[in-house]
Amino acid sequence: LLMPHDKDYPLWDWLQKKWAISAYIRPADLKTNTKVDGIALSSFKGPNIYDDFTLENHGKVHPDYMNALSLSSQFALNYTMQNKQVPEFIFFNKKGIYDDLKWFSLPDGGYNYSTGQDWPIFRNADWLLTHVPMAAFSQDPDAPELARRVLYCIEKMQKRNIEGNVYQNTENFFPSGQTDLIFSGSLSWLSLFYMNNAPDDFTEKTGVKLLGSGKIILNRTPKAIQSLSWGSEIMFQSVAKDSDRVFDSNTRNGIGYIILKGQTKPLPVTLGKDFQLNTKKNQFKATFSVNHGDKITAYYTIKSLKSRMEISEKLIADTDVVTQTIFTSFYGILNNKNWVFEKGQRNVLTDAGKSYTFLSGQGNRELLNAKRINIDGVVLFRSKKKMKASYTSETKISSSRITDRLILNDLEGERSWSKGQVISETDYEIKIE
Repeated sequence: LLMPHDKDYPLWDWLQKKWAISAYIRPADLKTNTKVDGIALSSFKGPNIYDDFTLENHGKVHPDYMNALSLSSQFALNYTMQNKQVPEFIFFNKKGIYDDLKWFSLPDGGYNYSTGQDWPIFRNADWLLTHVPMAAFSQDPDAPELARRVLYCIEKMQKRNIEGNVYQNTENFFPSGQTDLIFSGSLSWLSLFYMNNAPDDFTEKTGVKLLGSGKIILNRTPKAIQSLSWGSEIMFQSVAKDSDRVFDSNTRNGIGYIILKGQTKPLPVTLGKDFQLNTKKNQFKATFSVNHGDKITAYYTIKSLKSRMEISEKLIADTDVVTQTIFTSFYGILNNKNWVFEKGQRNVLTDAGKSYTFLSGQGNRELLNAKRINIDGVVLFRSKKKMKASYTSETKISSSRITDRLILNDLEGERSWSKGQVISETDYEIKIE
C-alpha cells in the first residue's frame, strides 16, 4: 500500500491474498467455483480450518487460535486509512469463526475453553484487536459490547500495577506478551476512529450449539456454559457465566485420571466406540464410554439442561488390576490471589454443616464425603447418595494460574479389582446458582 507503483506490487498483492485466504479455507470451500478477489478457492491444495469454522492448534480446537483472525483483519485499517475499499479477502470466512467465538465468550472478556487450556487462561486483554476490527470494518453488531468487556477487564488489570503494565509477571509467560499488547492496543485505538457508523446491538448467544467437525457441543443457559468435547480432548464441564467463572478448563474436567500401583503417570484415555448424542433447542444428552488404557472403562451419561447438568459415571475393571489412585468426576477450581475477578479463596460448604475456607496456594486436602457440596454459594454439586469427595488446594502456579482440585470420586490408596467388577458408581448434578 505504501509503494503501489513498485514493480513487485502485483506479486506482493497476490501473496497477501493467497496467504490470508489459505489460512482460513475450509474443505467445503475447495469444492466450489467461488473466487475471492480473483483467486479461485478450488486452486488451493487443502484446508486449514473445519467446515464449522473451528480450527485446531496444540492438538485441540482452541479459541485462542481462532482469535488469530485478527492477524489479517487488522489490515482493514491500512486500507481504510488510505481511503481504499477493504478487499473481500480480508474478512474471508472470519464472520463464521467470529460467530463461533461468541459461543465461547464469557462476561469477563475471556473464553470458556471446552477442550482445555494449555496457555494462560486469563489472556482477556489480548482479544481487543479481535473485536474492534469486526465492529469497525465488518459491521458486526455484537463486537462493540465484546470489546467493552475486554476494555473493562484491561482497566482492572492495569490498576493493579503502579508501572502501568497490564499483565502480572506470572500471568503471561509469552516473551513478547507485554509489547504485543502495546501494539494491538495501538491498532485498536486507531480503528476506533472508524466506528462512528458501526452497529451496536448485542445479542447474547443462548441454547445449544453443535460444532460437529470440532467435536464440541455447548449449551449456554442463563447462568452457565455447559460443554462436552469428545475429540482429541475428552472432557465436560459447566462453567459459571460470570466474571468469576469458578471452573478452570482442565483437560480432564469431568473425566479425571487413574494411576496404577507402581506407576506415576495416569493411564491414557481414549473415547469408546459407543458415543451417542441427542440434541434439542436448550438441552443435549450424550452417552459414551472412556477407556483408561486397557484396564478400566468409565461409562457416562451426560444431560445438559437449562438449570443444571446431570452426570452419571460408572467404572468397571476390564481386567484384574491394582490401582494406586482413582480420581474421577474431577474438576479444576480456579483459586488465584491476583486475578481481578477472584478473591484468593474458595469457601466450601457441605450438607453435613461443615464449612472450609481454602486460601489460594494453601496446599491442604480435605475429605468432603457429602451429598451436597457448595462452592462460594455459586456452584452446587448434588447427589442422592454420599459422594467420596475431596478438595485439594494447589500450591504451585501452572500455566499462569493456581487451580485447586475437586474430586467427587476419590479412591486414593492401593486397591485391587477383579475383571468385570464395578469399581464405583457416581451420580450427581452441577447447578450454577
